[in-house]
Amino acid sequence: MTAELLRVLLFTTTVIVVVIAFGAAIKPLADSSLGSGSVVKYVALAMIPMLQFALPFSSGFAATLVLHRFAADNELVAMSTSGIRYRTIFAPVLAVGLALLIVMFILLHTIVPRFWGRMQDMLAQDATSIFLAAVSRGEALEVGQVSIYADTATVDPTPPDNGAEQRLLLQGVAAIQKNGAGEQVSEFTSEFATVDVHRGREGVIMKLAMTNGSGFNAAEGTVIFVPTAQPQAVQLGRALEADAKSMTYFELQDVRNDLPNHIEVQPARQAVLLSLTRAQVWQCIARELETSGKVELVEEGGRRSYRIEGGTLVNDIISPKSPGTTVRIVELDRAKPIREAVCSQVLMPFNSEDASDGRVDLIATAPRAKDLLRSEGLASRWPARIQGLSAAPCSTSNISKIEFVDLAPRVNELSKPDSGVPKSLQSAGASSLAQFFKQMNKVNVDAFSHLCQRAALAWSAPLIILLGASLAAWKRNSLPLTMYLIAFIPGILNIVMIAGGQQVIRADNVLWGVIVSWSGNAILLLCSIYALRQLARN
Repeated sequence: MTAELLRVLLFTTTVIVVVIAFGAAIKPLADSSLGSGSVVKYVALAMIPMLQFALPFSSGFAATLVLHRFAADNELVAMSTSGIRYRTIFAPVLAVGLALLIVMFILLHTIVPRFWGRMQDMLAQDATSIFLAAVSRGEALEVGQVSIYADTATVDPTPPDNGAEQRLLLQGVAAIQKNGAGEQVSEFTSEFATVDVHRGREGVIMKLAMTNGSGFNAAEGTVIFVPTAQPQAVQLGRALEADAKSMTYFELQDVRNDLPNHIEVQPARQAVLLSLTRAQVWQCIARELETSGKVELVEEGGRRSYRIEGGTLVNDIISPKSPGTTVRIVELDRAKPIREAVCSQVLMPFNSEDASDGRVDLIATAPRAKDLLRSEGLASRWPARIQGLSAAPCSTSNISKIEFVDLAPRVNELSKPDSGVPKSLQSAGASSLAQFFKQMNKVNVDAFSHLCQRAALAWSAPLIILLGASLAAWKRNSLPLTMYLIAFIPGILNIVMIAGGQQVIRADNVLWGVIVSWSGNAILLLCSIYALRQLARN
């Protein structure tokens, strides 16, 4: 019986997995993200992941056919009347089911994730097809924080000798660069452009070059016209990073054991560190103004600085210490005073584009400036906004070294009454910390959902084979395909329940998600027990 069961199982699995693998290639082919020459390779890679769905149903089909033939030929009756117990008769089925359970666990936790990753890499490597498909659909190619639009795109049959593997010729091009908050930072537009595709150890790099283009900087509100514009090169692999689906069991466990350092959590963690950095910078500037009566803010590069005197910091406004006085700002070039201004107050908001150093901007209210390089002190113009300044005496290098366990206590210190930190910084710190823990929980729940899904799917194989065998032995006078159909329906329901349970877990309802995921297996087990009891009675 065991040899016949394995033979039918092997043949059925081969047929089913090939059909399902071709089905998996339909979507990439339909949206033109997979070239026709890559179909065979893609299908070959897809066969291994599709085994997780083919094995349970092919094993159930094999058990139904083999046990039905044994029952129809009265071999089961003969073995039973000769004193052989049903547990002995079904021992080969149980042995094959146990072997399938082990195979499914190994397959789902180690082998299948690797092949999912290879399939994603294959799609990422076909950069030209992906870009052409996006253009043909009128969509943008989203790569990291860059969106590239084009009206038409064609492949240059003779790419240049600059190391590029391929060159695309574009018409009606727009490239939009965004920051971490999703806000537009700059935009390049051009009537004609080229895209050079380079491949290397770092993955697929796309370099865009525009001719007679124009650029817009949202932060400065300026428009420039250039004969050649080259926005920052983008790495295609960043848009197709491997997710939990392509991680093995041990990699998922490593993610759950080191959540604060996971790549998807890092932006949220950096937001917490930025809140702490800004709070420390604010406290430092306020302390310097209070103790020495002045503070020096330095531009990036250190050549030019601005010394603020005679003010006190409240929220993000430096006001005069005494009523009726003014705040003085001295501009220095290589420590030499070159210009000064007096004003009623100075606004000091944190720079919105800065994401690490806690840099501030200076906005003087009604400044009266004069040139210090001329003896007569002629009146001079003062910049409306000076951007990206760092406080010279304030070091924030220690913030990046804060351990995970110390983040929450440091943020909670900001809310203390004696911290003196403005409400805006306090709320920003609390909000970023809450988002940090929320993102860690999301990554943890997502990893657990995959582990739960794989475990439930692995157990479905032995349960379906047990149900098929018990139904075939019980209803030996029925058609074998009828019995397989009866076993097939709860098997399909089980797959649906596993997928649904995974989504419920991802929605952060772990308990109900686990119940839903395993309820399909419970139905299979109950159906098998019922069929075996009916077989024993008859």
